[in-house]
Amino acid sequence: MTDFERSELHKWAGDARNYDKDEPYIEFITSPNNPDGVIREPVVNGDQGKLIHDLAYYWPQYTAITSPVNHDVMLFTVS
Repeated sequence: MTDFERSELHKWAGDARNYDKDEPYIEFITSPNNPDGVIREPVVNGDQGKLIHDLAYYWPQYTAITSPVNHDVMLFTVS
């Protein structure tokens, strides 16, 4: 999407596990992940980031709900 918009305000930096810059970032966390159902946590250890939690599969028919979620930004689908 960042390439499609052709904006200089933001750019795709690749896999969050490899992000090591000391600058603002946005991290999308898909939890539970599709198709394996793994509950994911943020991986970038910076203090300048914004986290967006995509909870499209956070429903009992897809995975066991073991605890409530309470994040600043939660979406129930990005697609």
